[in-house]
Amino acid sequence: MPKGGYTRNQFGYDVGGPILKDRLFFFQSTEWVRVRSAGNQISLVPTPQYLAASNSATQAFFTQYGSPAPTFTQTLSKDDVVASGVTPTPGGPFDLLPGNTPVLGIAPFTSPTNAGGGDPQNTYYLIGRVDFNLTPRTQMYGRYVFYNELDENGSMFSTPYSQYNVGASERDNAALFGLTHEFSGSLVSSTKLSFTRHTLSQPFDTSQQNTPTLFLYNNATIGGNLVQFPGFYSQFEGTGGLPSGGPQNTVQISQDIDWTKGQHSFKAGTQLLYIQNNITYGAYAQAVEGIGTSAPTGLDNFLNGTLSIFEGAVDPQGALPCVRDYATGNLVQTPQCQITLPASQPNFARSDRFKDWAVYAQDAWKLTPRFTLNYGVRYEYYGIQHNNKQDLDANFYYGPGASLQAQIRNGQVFTVPNSPIGKLWNPQYGTVGPRVGFAYDINGDGKTSLRGGYGIAYERNFGNVTFNVIQNPPNYAVVQITTPSPITTNNAGPIGGSSGTVPLPPTSLRNVDENIRTAATQFYSLTVERQVANNMVASIAYVGSRGTHLYDVKGYNMLGAGNVYLGDPVLDASGNFIYSRLNNQYGSINNRGSEGDSYYNGLNLGFQMTDLERTGLIITANYTVAHSTDNLSSTFSESNSSVNGIGNLGYLDPFNPGLDHGASDFDIRQRFVLAPIYRTQWFKNSHSFAGRLLGGYEVTGIYTVRTGTPFSVSDSSNSLNRSAGVGIPRYTPGTTISNYSFTKAIDKNGSGANLYDLVSLPAAVSYGNPGLGGISDFGPYPSAMTHRNAFSGPGAWNFDLAASKSLLIREGIEVELRAEGFDIFNHHNLYITESNNDVANYGYDGATIPIQAKKVASMVVRTMSVVSVSLLSRLSSEAFSSETPWPPRQSPSTADHQAMIRTSAMPVEIRKSALRIERCSRPLAFFDNPVECILVCRMR
Repeated sequence: MPKGGYTRNQFGYDVGGPILKDRLFFFQSTEWVRVRSAGNQISLVPTPQYLAASNSATQAFFTQYGSPAPTFTQTLSKDDVVASGVTPTPGGPFDLLPGNTPVLGIAPFTSPTNAGGGDPQNTYYLIGRVDFNLTPRTQMYGRYVFYNELDENGSMFSTPYSQYNVGASERDNAALFGLTHEFSGSLVSSTKLSFTRHTLSQPFDTSQQNTPTLFLYNNATIGGNLVQFPGFYSQFEGTGGLPSGGPQNTVQISQDIDWTKGQHSFKAGTQLLYIQNNITYGAYAQAVEGIGTSAPTGLDNFLNGTLSIFEGAVDPQGALPCVRDYATGNLVQTPQCQITLPASQPNFARSDRFKDWAVYAQDAWKLTPRFTLNYGVRYEYYGIQHNNKQDLDANFYYGPGASLQAQIRNGQVFTVPNSPIGKLWNPQYGTVGPRVGFAYDINGDGKTSLRGGYGIAYERNFGNVTFNVIQNPPNYAVVQITTPSPITTNNAGPIGGSSGTVPLPPTSLRNVDENIRTAATQFYSLTVERQVANNMVASIAYVGSRGTHLYDVKGYNMLGAGNVYLGDPVLDASGNFIYSRLNNQYGSINNRGSEGDSYYNGLNLGFQMTDLERTGLIITANYTVAHSTDNLSSTFSESNSSVNGIGNLGYLDPFNPGLDHGASDFDIRQRFVLAPIYRTQWFKNSHSFAGRLLGGYEVTGIYTVRTGTPFSVSDSSNSLNRSAGVGIPRYTPGTTISNYSFTKAIDKNGSGANLYDLVSLPAAVSYGNPGLGGISDFGPYPSAMTHRNAFSGPGAWNFDLAASKSLLIREGIEVELRAEGFDIFNHHNLYITESNNDVANYGYDGATIPIQAKKVASMVVRTMSVVSVSLLSRLSSEAFSSETPWPPRQSPSTADHQAMIRTSAMPVEIRKSALRIERCSRPLAFFDNPVECILVCRMR
């Protein structure tokens, strides 16, 4: 495969100085970034021979949406697919194909890739600031920031069917006004008013907007390579959705008071926050067509032209869906559940608003010269999401009943004005967050310190957790068909007719629990730090946290749940098994609740040495031993071993979340980071020609090594609800497993590039409840069933290196030449191919379960020159407030290096909550108090 390319250009300027001497000052900075980098990818696509053997429905889909067909360099025959570890369904269509039939083509393609310097992009960023000293005791400032980034098409999503590539763009504005007044030497007031507008979008070919997306199965991977069919976001079912984007407006007002009295330093304040989230998001605007639920079912159904799941968005025209009679499968039709054809798509735009506020008070009390006590409290109120047009807000509300299951059966969808509680959910009060900490100079010589603390923090439910109620009727409907249906070219699926009326079938719901709690984390730490020699500090620190009421998703309304929990008959008059839901008017009900639970305990050993013996050598090292456990590592289960390829969306048993308590998806038991910096000392500060030529060199390195991450092995073979990503138990081995940790490869797997076998687990034992027709969705589960994240994979290490030379041209002008290498040794780490970890791919007939990993490296070497021109005039010491007016200008490698050091010294990836919100990627100067940004990306 040819080598990818990389080019990065970064340039800009700073200018600043006084306008009125000692009164009025200005600063302005602008930067441009241009990145061009491409990586070579490989995906698998169907061959003409495999298509020719398939049903006409399959052929029609590829004829309409799969042209032009990708070019492939070689093919995998049926025998090659079987050799990769896929066990065909005995007697199934795929099993009956001749062994030499070309099935999948290996299609290489180029896509925009982050090669270490950001996504391929054109970006410019400017900041302007004015400071004014109104009086010797009153200062004010204003700041404006503008950021514009356009990433190349394919940077968000790429596929060998290039017409479905998706790009990304971002356009941000921020304005801040600050006023500081000193009433006396001990009393200071600070007021800040800010406005931000954060706009994201995903450019795409709008002519393809009504193309349904076809999946072999969720995150289909064969021989270590992704299988991709035509459509947008054709990797994970339930992700993507176009159009997507829009502005988020935030207004923030804060008032702080600082008062120093004797040994006390008091601080108190309040914050008001208003968020207006104007988002357009086409959830299921491109229908999801899932062919199978595993490799064998997907390969069979491809030939049959059959889907295991169809999900598509339509406008329900104010109707709620018809109830399905589970005994007959027929819809109970009424005029209230009919829609008029042709069906159209719903309104994808919403304007959600939030009003939050907080107050706090704290004190630093210096009890003795050696002991300082910090204590305080913060109260936060998180407002309830509401739309500017409240009739567009709809939620599922519980009905009467003695159990939660009965309340779901008797529940119903209402728009907010007509709901039993008059709002999307009930607010929570009492979110009090105490904080206490101390610092103690043990010997009184400033060389040994003991520090500790405890606190409680809260986090709002945000983003997809609550936004996705957009998908609820009567204004929006996601039609969900989980019984076999034909592959279709119609984006509206079963209601794609052109005239007349049709009944609206049961739709899936996104339900925010009306009694959802606010996620909370208790955190605690204790640190001993000792200066062991001049310029040398060692530390040992314990850090722990306990997360409660963390945000989760639960699939309450499974097929069969009505039989299991409410006693619905499971046999019809002919003795056939029939399955009911808790509420038969709806399909999946993805409940957003707050039953996530987590624990973290970590011990960190740190060492810092600066300018050893005046040699210019700086060393920072950190070693962390930690353990993190939870019952769900992320709200949408989008991390390891979850529905993005394998396992459940949420919990195995939504009514018993504790069943899933185990190692966190990010549970890294050990991590070591070594970060040396060496600066040459010869000709230091020399302005001679020799000094400029031979001095000013710097070498920076970061070495990171860690143990592996945990994973699960699932068994969807007998799951009734597997196409909806729920009700999937875990693997039950037929014999005892002696080793659950796999640190190295035992053999090269010939079916895929860089694919290796780690172990073959014992053959699985089939589990199914005979009283329910042999399905495995409901407990009690086998006692030998493996725990969540019972296994762990190989560790990883990496070494990055940078070398630079600074050349002073004259005062104020300096040129820096830099060469950087990421993964400088081109080391390939092994990563588990979790999408294959399903017993359904291998069967029960004595077949062992192979655990495979792929070797991946990301070697990038780049060179750059940075010209720093300083035009700043001398400023009086009163020019700027105590807040840093702009971030210090750093080369990217120095910033990355410092960030890595800071990260390594902290506990590894503490899970504050399950809520997956991406922070704004802008520099910290962009926001005075950075507000978390919403990235809507999941439809579940």
